[in-house]
Amino acid sequence: MKRTLFILATATCLSTAAFAAPNGFDNNQTSAVPGFAQNQVERQLSDVIKNAYDDEIVTVRGRLTKQLNKDLYEFVSEGNTKIVVELDDDKPWTHIAKDQLILITGEVDRDANNIKIDVKQATPITR
Repeated sequence: MKRTLFILATATCLSTAAFAAPNGFDNNQTSAVPGFAQNQVERQLSDVIKNAYDDEIVTVRGRLTKQLNKDLYEFVSEGNTKIVVELDDDKPWTHIAKDQLILITGEVDRDANNIKIDVKQATPITR
């Protein structure tokens, strides 16, 4: 009986250690959720259109040039690539203006035929 309890206790300790440190003891590991990094890398809009996957968080530079409906806008990059972006009406967007150079961070919304970016943050760029 004692031997069975010893084996069971040893197995429990070993399995707990394995689950507690699945990535080893590397202190350089980040605890942030992937895709929500504080320093999001700016990408070319053409690259986002070709390669970004659905729900990916992206940051791109360009201008809002045209309002398409209540919360959809045409966004044009400095390379003249165009995409539709959504600015939810539950946030104030008064700090940005039409044709102003801005940096947007948002979530890619891709389906079989369309791609757009749901904007989470927009920052004016001053040169």
